[in-house]
Amino acid sequence: MTKFLSVVVPCYNESKIISSTFLSILNFLSSKKYSYEIIFCNDGSTDNTLEKLLDIKRNYNFVKIISFSKNMGLGYSMKKLFDYSDGEYVIQLDADLSTPVTIIDSILLQLLNNDVVIASRYHKNSSVKISFKRLFLSRVYNLFIRVLFGVKLNDTQSGFVGFRRHVVKAILFKSRRFDYHIEFMTKITRASCRIKEIPSLYVHRERDSKFNIFKDGLDTLYSTFKLFWKLNYGKN
Repeated sequence: MTKFLSVVVPCYNESKIISSTFLSILNFLSSKKYSYEIIFCNDGSTDNTLEKLLDIKRNYNFVKIISFSKNMGLGYSMKKLFDYSDGEYVIQLDADLSTPVTIIDSILLQLLNNDVVIASRYHKNSSVKISFKRLFLSRVYNLFIRVLFGVKLNDTQSGFVGFRRHVVKAILFKSRRFDYHIEFMTKITRASCRIKEIPSLYVHRERDSKFNIFKDGLDTLYSTFKLFWKLNYGKN
């Protein structure tokens, strides 16, 4: 049966926070009158994230679990989350809830007149708590993406994004890792989807971050150029 809302959450080694994350989402949604489901994707975690998710699922029939035996990457996880979602609206949340779950209200409101809504860290009215180094590198990379791909968005890597159902079902992407963001945003731009960026509160959780600026940054830069070639000169 089609739900009003699907909340999808990719997870990798989140055993310390996943139970509190679920409770935060549940406490927020439980007062709503619309139908919903919460879908977690365990991307080959090496801690006991999966066990905690299975404990949650035993008690709540609106929770779905997807799990991989090895790490497949963010893009692969998001594809499966989109495939499993039944909601008329789909909202992606990062597991650390660096943006409060209450952003769901603002996203749903804007989805009434848009196809994709991004909780942007770089909106002029956003409140962001992040180290200067990470903020600077992120902004430079976003500018680079805007120029290279022609995507006129301030925050192409946001983990808090809402979609209308037809977008997640129709837009196909092949990127398996962090470059998923770029491919998806480029393709929805080229498909003339109505995209809206909204301000948000964002608190970066340095200790729990899965993205290493130096290691993952170099991999992402390589993947970015590779993706640019595929989207413009290859088969996509």
